[in-house]
Amino acid sequence: METINLRRHYSRNTLFRMVLLALAAAALMIWKFDLINAVYFKDQLTATGLVINGAILVLFLLGLLRAISILLGYMSEEAALTRFVRNIEKRPDLDPLKGVSTGTMIARRYATMRRLHEARSPINQNALAATLVASESTRNGLPRFINNILILTGVFGTIVSLSMALIGASDVLENAVSASGMGMVIHGMSTALSTTITAIV
Repeated sequence: METINLRRHYSRNTLFRMVLLALAAAALMIWKFDLINAVYFKDQLTATGLVINGAILVLFLLGLLRAISILLGYMSEEAALTRFVRNIEKRPDLDPLKGVSTGTMIARRYATMRRLHEARSPINQNALAATLVASESTRNGLPRFINNILILTGVFGTIVSLSMALIGASDVLENAVSASGMGMVIHGMSTALSTTITAIV
């Protein structure tokens, strides 16, 4: 029997790269702590920036934890697939699911194909693969959703900050120029803010 080539440690390698990236980011934050402190914490007149940036960080960590849990699940799936292939290659006369959890993808696929074979039904691999992709896409949708929300949240924070800056500028300039033009600018920014909030919700 021809040996099946598998990428047996793809999820583990991805997790390892994520850990290395996190360590590099932590080292960069420690190295540039003065810059981070000046940008995010020093001389802040309101807590708006801290609240919005904190919300972005919480969303990011939630998506990251979900991605890690998904990769850990795929590590067990890879181990089950490796054991299944090894069982077939070494002992094809025995049960190929020996030592393989019944809840894994390969066990479910094998059970489905066996039922179809016993019922003498045609086995449509494309349909089975499409079903698996659909179920996995549903399970893995949260990180993608959070990724999109993070972009919108960043836009939200930018608009809030610009609105605050324009309000401050209007207070400074109201005695020197007509306030109607500045009021229209602030109205446009507040409208953009409300539409961004609606898009996020």
